[in-house]
This record gives sequence, structure tokens and C-alpha cells, in this order.
Amino acid sequence: MRGKIAVMSIIVFLIALYVFITYVENPKCFFVFDQTDQDCLTKTALMKRDSSFCFKILDEQTRNECLSHLSTQLKDISLCFNITRTADRDNCAIKFILEEQTPEICNNLTVSELKDTCFWWIAKSTGDPTLCENINSSIKFHCYSEISKDRQDTQVCEELESEYSRDMCYLISAEDIGVGACVTIINTDIKYECYINIAKSKNDPNICTNIGIQEKRDRCFAELAIDTLNPALCEEISDKDYKEKCISET
Repeated sequence: MRGKIAVMSIIVFLIALYVFITYVENPKCFFVFDQTDQDCLTKTALMKRDSSFCFKILDEQTRNECLSHLSTQLKDISLCFNITRTADRDNCAIKFILEEQTPEICNNLTVSELKDTCFWWIAKSTGDPTLCENINSSIKFHCYSEISKDRQDTQVCEELESEYSRDMCYLISAEDIGVGACVTIINTDIKYECYINIAKSKNDPNICTNIGIQEKRDRCFAELAIDTLNPALCEEISDKDYKEKCISET
């Protein structure tokens, strides 16, 4: 009788051991006997979904990594703000930006470059240009420009303070809006560059006639002729040498 009980006990023990080893990723960490084993503490925090194990880690970098991994697993941004290193904290929080698309996340970031990028991403993904105003770097221009292009609305560009920035915003928007955006540009060089870009993208030589400076108008016809391998367009060029060069290249 005792022999049968002993055999049964061994069988139960072996089954339990098999299940334990099979389903526990790191068996030696299961009970975390050694509270100084930082690798075990990280694995246990993730296994038990419990941040208290992360806080027991003495090494700063390892503790921060533990909190970052756990924040992703639990989808809990609040864990990011327990990370002590500024860059690591912001990188942890920024993972939640595109998922939640809430500007409040950006306000909690401390690194200015990441904060600006955060507002830019949310502004672009939501199509809300008012968020661009929170940006304090050159990214602000790209923020307004991309939303203007996506919405095909040049009025978004008018929020930019400098004339040059507005003109460059119109130039970028023209890629999707068309020649109408070029008309809005004040700076002559940028305006004519806009006409050249649209003429080439639309394969429309008539757009070149909007250019008031001969040199740039000739360039418009020449580039379009070369791109389309159409020497007939070279005949529209006023400069004789430029015309011959255009014909030779088509």
C-alpha cells in the first residue's frame, strides 16, 4: 500500500514538474528566491504583470527597461513616468501616441524634440492643424505643410508666421492641390519653381507659359522635353544655345 502511495506521489511530482518547466518561461525565477537577481525580477514582473518587481531592481537601466516592457504589455502609459532617465521615459511614452492620439501625452514629454514630434504625429494623423501651434521648432512648418497637402487646403498654410514659410507650404501643397496653389505664392522664384514642378508632374507644357522670366520658362520647357523625350517642346525655348542643347538631349 505504501509502495503504491510512493509511486503515485512520484508520478504526481513528475507531472507537476513537467507542467512547471513547460509553462513557466524561467523556472528558477518563479519564486524569486534571490531578490538581487535583476534578470529574474524583470521576468517575474512580466510574468505576473506586476510593476512592484521592477521597483526592486537596483540597476537604473535595467529597472527602466523593466518598466518600459511592462508598460507595453499592460498598455499602461503611467508606468513610463516612473522611469528615471528623461530620454528613456519619453521614448516609452511616445509608443502610445499613435494608438491613443491624445495631445495630453505630448505635454507629459520633457525632451523638446520628442514633444514637437509628438504634436506633429498627432496633428498629421488627426488632420488637426491647431496642434501644430504647440511646436517650437522648424517641424512646425512641416506640420502645417503636410496637413495642407493631405487636406488639399492652402488655408492651412496661412497659419504660418513668415511669408517665406507660407510660400514653401504652398509649394509643397501644390504637389496634390495643383497649379492653383502656385498662384498664391508671393516669392517669384518659389512661384516659378512651383509651376515647373506641376508642369512636370502633370506633363503639361501649357503650365510653363505662366512663368514670366524667360530663363526659368526655357528651363521648364527643357526639363519637360527631356523627361518626356519630346524634342518638339524644345522649340518653345527662346535661348538658341539652350534650345540646341535641349534637342541634343532628347
